[in-house]
Amino acid sequence: MAISKIEIKNFTVFEDIAIELCGGADGGVNVFIGDNGTGKTHLLKVLYAFCGHEVEIGRNGARQLENNFYLRLRECFQGVRISDLIRRNTPSPAEAPFAFELQEERYIFNLWHLEASHFHKLDNMSKSENPPKAEIAAAFIPAKDMLTHSELVPEFALKDLPFDKTLRDILYKAGATKDLNVSNNMRAVQEKIVATIRGKILYERSKYSIDRDAIGQIEFAAEAEGHKKIALIHRLIETGYIKKGSVLLWDEPEANINPKLIPDLVEIILELSRCGVQVFIATHDYFLPKYVEVLAKESDSVAFHSLHKPEEGGGVKCESRERFSDLDNNSIVEEIVRLYEREIEKVME
Repeated sequence: MAISKIEIKNFTVFEDIAIELCGGADGGVNVFIGDNGTGKTHLLKVLYAFCGHEVEIGRNGARQLENNFYLRLRECFQGVRISDLIRRNTPSPAEAPFAFELQEERYIFNLWHLEASHFHKLDNMSKSENPPKAEIAAAFIPAKDMLTHSELVPEFALKDLPFDKTLRDILYKAGATKDLNVSNNMRAVQEKIVATIRGKILYERSKYSIDRDAIGQIEFAAEAEGHKKIALIHRLIETGYIKKGSVLLWDEPEANINPKLIPDLVEIILELSRCGVQVFIATHDYFLPKYVEVLAKESDSVAFHSLHKPEEGGGVKCESRERFSDLDNNSIVEEIVRLYEREIEKVME
C-alpha cells in the first residue's frame, strides 16, 4: 500500500511541510534533493518509522498505534528524546504532528504527550482516530555500509550499541532467511544486478561475499563499495523485504559508485518500481536524478522533490515536479552552472 502524502509540523528543520508523493499499486520513484541540513535523511527516517509500526492487539486499540510509531521514530534517531527534535518555537503541543495518507486512509500522530507521560497515562489520553494499520514491508538502506560488519548482529542483541534503527535493521533484514516466493519479475531484477556487478552475492556463516567465476569469492571487506551497495538490493529481494507492495528508502545510493554505473543503478531502481515497489531516494548527485528523468518511461510514476530553505526564513519548504529539469530550486544544477562559468572565466583570463 503506497504512501500518497506526508505532512510534518515543527519537527527538526520542518516548520510546516506537506509533500504529495507518487506511487501506487504499480510502484513509483520519489527523488529528494537539497542542500545539507534540509532534512532529506530525516524525512526518510520518518517514513520508515511509519512503515514499520503496526497495531498490537490489546485494549489500547488505535492508541497503541501512536505508541508504536513514537517508539519506532525514537529508535530511528538513535534514542534521542523526541521533545529535543521538536522546533523550539512550537506554540502548543497540538501543533507538532505527523500525518500520513495511504489511499483513502489518513493517520495523524501527536507525540509530545507520549514522551511527557512516559506512557503511564495512556488511558487518560484523548482517543486516537487512527484506523488500524498493518505493517508495510520496508527496507531502509543507509549511506553507511553495514553488511561488512555483519558479525555485529549478536552484539546488537546483547549490548546497547550506539547505532540507530536504520543501521541495525539493514543487518537483520539482509541476514534473514531466504524468501522462497520471489516473483519472476524480481528475479529478472536480480539478474540485472548480477550482470552489473559481474557476480553473485553470497551469505555464508554470517558473512557476505561476491562470487565471480573468474576470480572466486571476495568477502565484503575487500569488495568495492559501489558493488556492495548494488549487491544489497539483490539480497533484500532474496529475503523478501523488497517485493511487490513494499517500500524502499535509500539514502545517497550514488555514494562510492562510479558515474559509469549510475545508468545501471537507475535502471534497477526503475525496474523495482515497475515491480510494484514504492522507492524513496535522497541524493546530492546530478547524474542519478537526471538519469531517472531520462530513462523513465511514460508509464512510470516518477516525482522529484527539492527541499530548500526560503530566503525569508522559516522551516524547509518542498517543491515537487514530474521532471528534474523543471525544478526552480535546484542547487545541484546551479552549482554545475557556477563551475562552468568559473571555467569560462579562467579560459578568458
